[in-house]
Amino acid sequence: MILTGHGKHSQQAVVPAAGKIAATAADAIPTVTVIIAIIANSNNSNSDKTQLILFKKPCKPIPDDSYLTLDNCIIKPEKTVKLLGVTLDQHLTFGTNNDNIVNKCQGLLGILAKATSYLPKELLKLLYTALIRSHMEYCSSMFYSAAKTHLKKLDVIQRKAAHIIYEVPRGAHADILLLFLKLDELGDKREAHLVKLIKSFLSGKCHPAMPSMTEVCCGKTLRVSQSRSTVGTRRPSVFGANIYNQYLGFSSDSDEADTLLSQS
Repeated sequence: MILTGHGKHSQQAVVPAAGKIAATAADAIPTVTVIIAIIANSNNSNSDKTQLILFKKPCKPIPDDSYLTLDNCIIKPEKTVKLLGVTLDQHLTFGTNNDNIVNKCQGLLGILAKATSYLPKELLKLLYTALIRSHMEYCSSMFYSAAKTHLKKLDVIQRKAAHIIYEVPRGAHADILLLFLKLDELGDKREAHLVKLIKSFLSGKCHPAMPSMTEVCCGKTLRVSQSRSTVGTRRPSVFGANIYNQYLGFSSDSDEADTLLSQS
């Protein structure tokens, strides 16, 4: 699959390409998925700005002689690529992406700390929501399946922000501070946003390719695709279907889920 884009817009394009990717993928990496991210200034692809990444299992090595030829330009696979602000890694762990978010937010926390002497708590909360939390919520549904250790780093950023806004020591409990600030947990917001996306897939209010990721079984539940690999469980048809089915069971007993969805 080849993706081309400029700014906030991306589209699929067919570009003639040749190389050893097809041969090595069939022989040494039978379960590999090839994605080429192209950033172009026009409708024509720019081979000099092309990045290649092979999504694979951690135990599957990539042959050193793997490459792709595009417009007489040799492109070799990279461990990470950046597409529309999201860093994708070979194993879809999103660890590098979350680390980049944390590093960016750490610097913005310094700005928030310097503003405590000049702004009231209401404006400090607004500053945090606009400058810091927006980074942690951007494309959050993509890295919902990331390891808890990676997601916990984002929660730490929010707790640090609460300490800064109320000017309390770092060791103070942040749960009560978040309650006073009326800030939802990042995990709850991610889950609510994911359920909202799946609802749009089912209703057809999305890109034409998105509904193919979901399949309704008996009742309103979704069929969960089976996968024997860890990479496979990170597909939306797996973790997304599980979360949506859990939401259906939860919402039948309480209206709290719909309330959270309306706020996301």
